[in-house]
Amino acid sequence: MLRDFEYYIKTRKVVKQPVSESTINSLMKKSKRRLDYVKDQGVNEENADFLFEDIYESIREAAQALLAKEGYKPYSHEAVIAFLKYKYPEFREDEIIKFDDYRKIRNQLIYYAKNTSKEKTEAALIYLEKFYPKVKELLDKK
Repeated sequence: MLRDFEYYIKTRKVVKQPVSESTINSLMKKSKRRLDYVKDQGVNEENADFLFEDIYESIREAAQALLAKEGYKPYSHEAVIAFLKYKYPEFREDEIIKFDDYRKIRNQLIYYAKNTSKEKTEAALIYLEKFYPKVKELLDKK
């Protein structure tokens, strides 16, 4: 269960920082490079775990660009997700839940050497392909 964004501020898992256009641009470029890399690889059972990690990181980097635009530096992946829920109603509840589900899967891959399926990785890629342009549009608007 995600906590309110205020919790992450109070516990210093998110701190204020000056807005840096170069940080925002770097996060978005890296996110896009990962997206392009994953698409170029093609998902299969052998690489699904590794590509899932890159897909999740691409999602997180794009979302973190939105925090940077508002002058925040996160020290928690959960804080990034909570921020989207708090600040951007453009992200539906099901999108927020899916992002958090992907965070949990990524943690299982990284910290517990679990595996994921080709199908879950392909679904995450579809999510990313919709998420990235949405973030880009929000950044361009504000």
